[in-house]
Amino acid sequence: MKKKIRISIDVLMYLIFIYMMSYQPGRGLVAHGVMGCVLFALFILHHVLNWRWYKSIPKGTYAPTRILFNGIDILLLICMLLMAGSSIMISGEIFEFSPLYGSRVAKNIHILATAWGFMLVLFHLAFHLNGLVEKVQKKASGKLSAVFFWIGFILFLGAGTYAFAASNLPNHMFLLSKGSAPFELWTYYVNYSLIAISACLWMNLILKLLKKKKTGRLLKNC
Repeated sequence: MKKKIRISIDVLMYLIFIYMMSYQPGRGLVAHGVMGCVLFALFILHHVLNWRWYKSIPKGTYAPTRILFNGIDILLLICMLLMAGSSIMISGEIFEFSPLYGSRVAKNIHILATAWGFMLVLFHLAFHLNGLVEKVQKKASGKLSAVFFWIGFILFLGAGTYAFAASNLPNHMFLLSKGSAPFELWTYYVNYSLIAISACLWMNLILKLLKKKKTGRLLKNC
């Protein structure tokens, strides 16, 4: 039950993230700021529900999958803190006490933290949803169903990767200059949904590779 609640919070955070990243000048900063506060509150709640994770960090051995998962979570924590801090600096309409309203440095930090934080949320969610991908693959046990599964897998992986490359995410992640392409809301949501699906599929491939390497080492040591 607790795991379902955590995943539900992750999904809600992803949906809010998508809405906030669709921000266009003219919409107004108030709704953007309020949703940002909701997002950060959900992030805090997520960490409260996972407080044992902090206690477990120095304990046990670190297998590649654990390194990957903890690395994603630690980087996501840093991004969320930078996102919240930079939003206070630049959002004069919401936080009027901010002494750095309009600062270019603060805006760049906010853009970077948001873009990287969004991708880390996707891979964090993908890590938790990998079991679902594995279940679907196991159900496609017949030859024909397996062929359809892998065709769909490759198509969604390619479409999502292309959508990522064609989106503003790479520009925001590396503060690259971007053109003034027209913004269409329905296209935006389709593309970002494809990006989320491809993140789950990339994570599945990464975990398969890590598992294969671990198995290879065990066989080598036998």
